[in-house]
Amino acid sequence: MPYLDETTAAASWDDSKPYADQDDAVRAHVVPTYLCPSRRGAENARSTPGRTPDRFAACGCLIPGRTVMGGAVVDFGGNHGDAVPGPPAAAALASGIIVTGEHLAGTSRWTPRLRPPDISDGLSHTVLAGEMHVPRDRLGTPPDNGPAYDATDFFASSRVGGIGVPLGDGPDDDVVGMGVFAFGSWHPGVCHMAFGDGRVEAVSTAIASDVLAAICNRSDGKH
Repeated sequence: MPYLDETTAAASWDDSKPYADQDDAVRAHVVPTYLCPSRRGAENARSTPGRTPDRFAACGCLIPGRTVMGGAVVDFGGNHGDAVPGPPAAAALASGIIVTGEHLAGTSRWTPRLRPPDISDGLSHTVLAGEMHVPRDRLGTPPDNGPAYDATDFFASSRVGGIGVPLGDGPDDDVVGMGVFAFGSWHPGVCHMAFGDGRVEAVSTAIASDVLAAICNRSDGKH
């Protein structure tokens, strides 16, 4: 936030407290830079509290439903990694650049895990973040679009891509039933993605699944 003229908002956040214990105004603070103007404005960028349903992850693992607080949402999610079918996906899903690490209990933070040298495929070949697929009727509704500052809510700020989880093609695509995990935009035929070297590309939604997996994996040796 300090790099986005949001120093005051950053100072209001107390990292020693869990997300639920932050002031309402802190949780609800919207950063316009984190939004896609083709999808919504700041006035439509807050989630409602509620209970999320049980979900099965791309690896087949059960993700139990949970109660989430309300708060500001975003349209861009970190690249958590590639997606491949079967049990190996459980490990592959942490193969991106912005991946969930060990949540520090009683705080709103994760333990950092990665540094640039860990991106062995090269920063220019690996996705850092991209537009998150959110269906038209799920804006601001968990788990598809939950509170982005909640470090315990994977779906609110993370996505994966690859075999079994293609790019979403517009707001009405169910992405073969895996939309809550997928990157995707409301721009016809493309999804904007930022790579580790800082450049932004409009990636075609027709990209081959193995190529998508390669650019979402930081160290698979595929360029």
